[in-house]
Order: sequence, then structure tokens, then C-alpha cells
Amino acid sequence: MKIGVCSSHDRWGIVAAAGYDYVEGNFSKITLASDEEFEDMKKALEASGLKMESANGFFPGDFSLYSKDNFDEVKANVRAYCEKGFSRGAFLGQKVAVIGSSKARNIREGYTKDEAE
Repeated sequence: MKIGVCSSHDRWGIVAAAGYDYVEGNFSKITLASDEEFEDMKKALEASGLKMESANGFFPGDFSLYSKDNFDEVKANVRAYCEKGFSRGAFLGQKVAVIGSSKARNIREGYTKDEAE
């Protein structure tokens, strides 16, 4: 059995020193990181000697999954976001993404349940 811990990249060295087998990153932070921040993540993971087998926090809370007017735009945004995140995650060794993301899935103010569905 492997034991991992959810952690940000600035603590991956501490996680390794504590004897964990892997880290679980944050999908939205990895996806939305600048190129420079992502390079820092890659370096931190390599220096730790760990693998990032999974990631949680798929969508940030302010990510819009709904639109009354232009759902095609929402789909395009979700696709672009997922492609970038999965590409970066795969580079870090991620094999599992935990969707969760309750804030992003909540029905936004001004929407009825029927409109959101």
C-alpha cells in the first residue's frame, strides 16, 4: 500500500522527508500556474524524488460551468482548461484527477435548477 498526502509544491520536499510515497497536487493550481510557476513545480517534484500520482481541486471555485447565453463558449473554456491541466498533470506523473469542485458545480445566483441542467 502506498501512502500519499495532499500538498502544495513548496512542501513536497517536507513530504518526502516525512516518508510519504507520493503527493497529491491541486489540479487547478497546476493548470492556472504561470509557465514560471509550473517550472518551479517540476523542479520541486524532481528534487523531492516523489511522484504526483493524483490531483484534487479540479476546477477553481470561480470557474463557470454554466451559461444562459453561450454554452458553446463554456464548453470551449472547459476543453481548453482540461487539455492544459491534463497535459501538465501527465508531465508530473498524474494518473488520477479528483473532480469534487463543489463551488464550481454549484448553481450560480440568477439560475434556476432547470436552467443549470
